Amino acid sequence: MKSRTSSKLVILIVFWIVVINFPGAVSRLVASGKKLSANEVIQQLDEKYQKWWDLVAHISTPLERQVFLDLTNNRDRDAFISLFWSQRDPSKGTPENEFEEEHIKRFNYASYYFGFGSPLPGWKTDRGRIYIILGPPVSRNEVISSGIYPVEIWEYYGNPEMGLPTAFRVVFYKKSGSGDYRLYLPTTDGPGNLLIRHTGEFEDNNYVKIYQKLKELNPQVAEVSLSLIPGEEVFNFSPSLQAPILMSRIYELPKRAINATYARNFLNFKGVVDVSVTTNYINSRGDLAVIPDPILKMNMIHFSILPERLSVDYSEEKDKYYFSYQLTALLKRNGEVIFQYSKNYPFYYSKEELEGVLSHGMVIADYFPAVDGEFEFSAIIENSVNREITYYERNVTVVSPSPGLPMAWQPLISHQIGKANQLFLSSYNFVDDQVMIEPRREFGTREELFIY
Repeated sequence: MKSRTSSKLVILIVFWIVVINFPGAVSRLVASGKKLSANEVIQQLDEKYQKWWDLVAHISTPLERQVFLDLTNNRDRDAFISLFWSQRDPSKGTPENEFEEEHIKRFNYASYYFGFGSPLPGWKTDRGRIYIILGPPVSRNEVISSGIYPVEIWEYYGNPEMGLPTAFRVVFYKKSGSGDYRLYLPTTDGPGNLLIRHTGEFEDNNYVKIYQKLKELNPQVAEVSLSLIPGEEVFNFSPSLQAPILMSRIYELPKRAINATYARNFLNFKGVVDVSVTTNYINSRGDLAVIPDPILKMNMIHFSILPERLSVDYSEEKDKYYFSYQLTALLKRNGEVIFQYSKNYPFYYSKEELEGVLSHGMVIADYFPAVDGEFEFSAIIENSVNREITYYERNVTVVSPSPGLPMAWQPLISHQIGKANQLFLSSYNFVDDQVMIEPRREFGTREELFIY
């Protein structure tokens, strides 16, 4: 079926009819019509949200911060903050969130101890930022020596899997001997800035003489003046170029393991799902295909979603392990929801059956008809156990084939192609064939690969 006008869209609905309006995020504007800055938005919020904004300054991603700014009420803000900490909880399902507790502890320490003698709050100083991200150093050496400006050398062990050397130092110094301790980078600040020099005594780029003088005054300061990585070889006493790379990786450490997509999805779907009780976002893989149905003579959007993690509970009454998925599927055009439906999928398994499910994962698949057009497809899956939630999004183009011409569509990759059940319709069911879709598209070397 095709729309007769470009201004209208007809959605073919067989079993589902729910149409809603879904407003986008509301931008805050000042009276002049200009958008407020981030600081101006935060200053208008309650004090507890201002404190949280500062608390997570060094560990939040740009997307998380932008989403928080776009929220328009305290209920959503509280739900987002809970979800923010849940993403970082190393032991989900337990009452404690060790990451949150440790982060608050570090933040309070940095705020208290590194604010003395600084115009900035302690957490905003260079030492405060490093302490919040890396925690207390293995050793901390404060150098107050004649001929050298005050220097602090913090030593850490690193994780090569996170892009860090097995050991490294972070160095701070008081430039010109006054003010707050600031981060020292060999290539940016230069060894000469650690040395108290008389006018014209050494040229800034005379690294050999500066190093020799520093070594005479304090060998450890001389070593870190050229490199932050123990044992790194430097050429002709020139400062190492590795320090900026090292610091960049340190700053990104709290964000590397976070898939911030959850934040955008939170903003997009907070009007669709109850975000106030959703605190456990998980990643998922998905697949989508637009396939003409040869019997019904209409286009069908087939989709499948595989959550990367599955929580289950046990029912003593039924002596079964169980979980329940609620699927909400949406079709949008230009950001506006034009079609939406929901389904529930309750599952009960014996211990043996559950082991198979957990080893392969649980794929949720469905389909619905649609007419020609450009759409944004979204699916939300909520697990009743542990309030897990996952999202899947794809842009989709629906184009009807020309009458009288053969139909062709993208190949479907599967673990198995079975016999279709003729008693009821189901996703990826084509006349006599049932295609078992693998959203991850991962296959073992001994597995048989089917292409439909």
